[in-house]
Amino acid sequence: MAVTGLAAVLLAIALLLVIVSTVQPIARRLELSETVLLAIVGIIIGSLADFALRTTHTSALNGIAETLLDFPINSEAFLLIFLPVLVFQGALAIDVRRLAHEAATVLLLAVVAVVVSTGAIGLALLPFAQMPLVVCLLLGSIVATTDPSAVAGIFRDIGAATRLTRLVEGEALLNDAAAISIFSILLPSVTLHHAIHPGEAVISFVISFVGALIVGVVFGQLTLMMITALSGSAAAEITLTVALPYVAYIVSDEFLGVSGVVATAAAGLTLSVYGPSTVRPQTWLFLNQLWQQLVFWAGSLVFVLASMLVPHLLVGMTRWDCVLILIASVAGLAARGAVVFGLLPFLAMTKLAPPVPTPFKVTMVWGGLRGAITLALALAVTENERVSTPVAHFIGILATGFVLITLLLNGTTLRSLVLFLKLDKLSPIDEAMRHQVLSIGLENVKERSEKLADELGFSTDATGTVIEQVDRRAHEEQGANTFDTALGDTQRVNLALITIASQERSVLLDLFRIQGLSRRVMETLLRSSEAAIDGARLEGRLGYVRALRRRLSPSLRFKIAQWIHKNLRIDRPLMLCMAERFEMLMVAHFVSISLTRFMSERLEPTLGSRIGDVVAEVLQRQRKLLDEALETLRLHYHGYSEALENRISARLCCGWRGRNMTLCWRNP
Repeated sequence: MAVTGLAAVLLAIALLLVIVSTVQPIARRLELSETVLLAIVGIIIGSLADFALRTTHTSALNGIAETLLDFPINSEAFLLIFLPVLVFQGALAIDVRRLAHEAATVLLLAVVAVVVSTGAIGLALLPFAQMPLVVCLLLGSIVATTDPSAVAGIFRDIGAATRLTRLVEGEALLNDAAAISIFSILLPSVTLHHAIHPGEAVISFVISFVGALIVGVVFGQLTLMMITALSGSAAAEITLTVALPYVAYIVSDEFLGVSGVVATAAAGLTLSVYGPSTVRPQTWLFLNQLWQQLVFWAGSLVFVLASMLVPHLLVGMTRWDCVLILIASVAGLAARGAVVFGLLPFLAMTKLAPPVPTPFKVTMVWGGLRGAITLALALAVTENERVSTPVAHFIGILATGFVLITLLLNGTTLRSLVLFLKLDKLSPIDEAMRHQVLSIGLENVKERSEKLADELGFSTDATGTVIEQVDRRAHEEQGANTFDTALGDTQRVNLALITIASQERSVLLDLFRIQGLSRRVMETLLRSSEAAIDGARLEGRLGYVRALRRRLSPSLRFKIAQWIHKNLRIDRPLMLCMAERFEMLMVAHFVSISLTRFMSERLEPTLGSRIGDVVAEVLQRQRKLLDEALETLRLHYHGYSEALENRISARLCCGWRGRNMTLCWRNP
């Protein structure tokens, strides 16, 4: 009995989900990129489906085979269904504040590299392809966009440098938008024979890009406001985040005429920045896990479905087409290399971006893989009835061949390249830190194991083997430990301050989880702690102290409320601002006590007493500044501060959880 209609579609999707669920562990076992293996599986499925239709031995699978080969989804639906999910989750998972330091590098790779690749590939093909320049450029725009999923997956599997992964993922947020924008400008010229005016095209691109950024931020903020209004309903909050990328993408693309991809990315970045201070930590954790699952389904399905079209797109391929594919591939690689090796040093010289090491550049050039978006754009051309058959044949075959070369050549050798360049290795400083932490941790494990075994009455024979193994491992780590020589005092202080600021962020999130902080106070303190992390990372102790001083400076909103109180005799704005500022200072004061304890019990044994004294002095200065700010508030607004202290004291319950102080707030 043949399966047809909707049942065939659902069964086909179910079978594809079963297949992609088995691909991931197989790829890990084979040490092969999951995306590359998905592409191979998709091509095999497409070929088998074609064989099933041609054979006369059975017709039971004809319905499923027809559905797979002629899946009821076109290129527009491909982009509309899958692209918002992939872009939004990529933005949501990025550390925006750290990516901000790489903004110039990311824009260079995402926009300039796409433009250069489009021009280089188009001009390289022009003398050989016997096609107009605009058609060659159209192909260049289709294959200019890179797919980060395979690259990022390899980097994560082998533990490559986090900065390298961040650059690749940051580039992926915007290069799809740049390529699709260029594609949208060139396609009407091919189908309708419209002349392209470079000036108008540039203006249109800039307007689309900037307008989409504004739209995405606005939709992101509106979603955060709705989440605040729905506080307490985790299912409703998460549902809003699922709707957000599609609303941003469709409204921007269909109604406002700006880039839907950029709007979706901007909405995701907005949620990434303000989400932790708006959504409860347990809900935020579940939200991220849900989006990781959604992007696994979407990314796997889009790759398999697109790869299944490869046999169809390669129909009629000739030897000359192979030559053209090789020319396009070499031109694309050369263009990316020219941008990475030619322009990134210029950004470093002008201080617009941190320097990028040469091994990173080599990996970024070779890791410019193409994937599902390229195949979807090629499919859009072949499906367009206004595109002539020779042009559709040219675009379909060359784009598909380009994708296959990058996946099967670059994708299968990228892991070996990263290992050869030793990008999976820790720096000497990080390696020394690892040995130091492990040696101290193993000693603690040994002591606690001996104490627990004694309390439980276990015999020495029963526990001796385990304790000996731990002791042997601790001695190995101590023998390999070069901590005292690898890190100077300045580096240790910076490391301690970064750790302190990170611990402060964890304590604040814990307070937020137990509903101990208002949203606005949470935003202020969380933003300040993250600024302290960045400050300590970039400028050391000076940057850390500057971030703390900015926290204590009255906000613009507070100053406006003071002016209204003084000149208009309206008290309420100042009362609200004072309540928030007083709460912020009080919480920061108590958290600083927790940080001092964390420093003495956790960091000082690792970094040494000399460094502990230096960092303790910084923390004491921090507490002194907080005390002075609180005293100033009490002095100038004695009546207000006394009433606020009474209110906060009625809500404040101090407790100790493990080694860190946790604040519990209750409604009065």
